[in-house]
Amino acid sequence: MPQVSQAVPANQSGVYPSFCIYQWFANSQSCSTPLLDIRTKQPLKPHLYHRFQDWLRGLLSTPGMYTKLAKPPSVSVDGILRDLWDGSELQDLDHLFHAAQDGLWLVFSLGVDWYNPFGNKIAGLVASLGVVALVCMNLPPSERYRPENMYLVTILLGPRSRHRNSSIT
Repeated sequence: MPQVSQAVPANQSGVYPSFCIYQWFANSQSCSTPLLDIRTKQPLKPHLYHRFQDWLRGLLSTPGMYTKLAKPPSVSVDGILRDLWDGSELQDLDHLFHAAQDGLWLVFSLGVDWYNPFGNKIAGLVASLGVVALVCMNLPPSERYRPENMYLVTILLGPRSRHRNSSIT
């Protein structure tokens, strides 16, 4: 049986297709993998995520957070590059941030990391999960990578995952 290898969105009415209609090539047969539970008509493998706008709203509502994000980043005065903001490219962007009087300008770093959730095995990697996350670079370095300040974009199942046919919930 073919494997569904892409997210299948609902239509404008919020209804999901019953079967996968993806085709590798224009003239090839469609995937036809069932996508919905027969009884409930709900997706068999939903892709759950937290909307970025909602996460950002929550971050900005944290007491004192707006002040931290609006504060200009500290830049190295001795010429040693210790932080992203010490580089010339972001220092040029920093001038744009201060020129804009309205709103809050934020810089994010996108990171992707893959790991074996069961630990490394002698025989090799038997499973893999990928984590995609955003980090707000406007925060001080000591606060950027705290879990409550990071946006978890998604968790991806790797091609060798033992749980490839199951949903992460």
